[in-house]
Amino acid sequence: MLRYPLLVIFALSLLVRLTVRDHVNGLSALYYATPLPVLAAIAFLIGLSWFERKSLKRSLLFLFVAAGALFVWGCANYHRDAHPDLPGNAHIFFWNAARGKWGINGVVNHAAAFGADAIGIVEAGIEKNGTEEAWRRGFPGKQLCTLEGDMVFITSGEAACVESGELGRGGTYNVLITNLNGNTFTTILVDIDPNPFQSRGAAFAILTRVIATHLRDNLIVMGDFNTPIDSIYFDSFRRDLVQSFEECGRGFRATWPVPLPVLTIDHLWACRSIRLSSCQVNWSRFSDHRSLIVEVDIGDTVAKNASGNASADASDRD
Repeated sequence: MLRYPLLVIFALSLLVRLTVRDHVNGLSALYYATPLPVLAAIAFLIGLSWFERKSLKRSLLFLFVAAGALFVWGCANYHRDAHPDLPGNAHIFFWNAARGKWGINGVVNHAAAFGADAIGIVEAGIEKNGTEEAWRRGFPGKQLCTLEGDMVFITSGEAACVESGELGRGGTYNVLITNLNGNTFTTILVDIDPNPFQSRGAAFAILTRVIATHLRDNLIVMGDFNTPIDSIYFDSFRRDLVQSFEECGRGFRATWPVPLPVLTIDHLWACRSIRLSSCQVNWSRFSDHRSLIVEVDIGDTVAKNASGNASADASDRD
């Protein structure tokens, strides 16, 4: 009896995925709830139900669809080879720390293990669980900025938060300017509300405006977007920004929910003036999210522009 409800859910979910994706409020919840592994599981159950009815052709059809969905998802989420590593001058780390509810010391140790030059944390646990002292103990000698929306930014350089705001209902962003070894870059640290029934449109409209004001900077946008990487709302990002794992990732990219992640909702994006060298997504038992460590070459946009202008002037004289 469950076969026909499953058929309806499968057909509607597939139609939404192939057409409007998460653009239509209401249908977006269905889109978020049925990534390809879930569609594969539904197709598998439909195939089994037809097998029980001794309808071998229909059963094989849906089992083939299930295998195909998993194959497509696996190809999209696993990168065996990225382009050859080129040395960067900074390592950037991002993680949703789940407020330290599975052990704040383990969370801090995981964040510190990669020796990153700049660390962005959302759900740091400072507001509800009083974890600030643990974060400070874990990063002696580094600057630690506590931010709106229960976020933390840690760096071996110098950083200042220059702007904070809301991203729709329940979301937050913070804009930081960091000087690291003489190179200046701007970070927009993001946490969007996870409610699947709430449209991401308002949050992304605000975030897109904030990004637009910093596109001339060395810009990094990272956070828990609570929005899968194939969302329609990331289409506009790709005009000006590069997604770190798509550019230079190795391994398995899905970030949530641990221990069986099926969605990539934690992202690091960079403007095209920043060269991305490598991206790795890491496991930890201290959060339901996986963390990101990205090696980048930041440079200084002012120095690059001056160098480019000097080269142009020299060419004109020749």
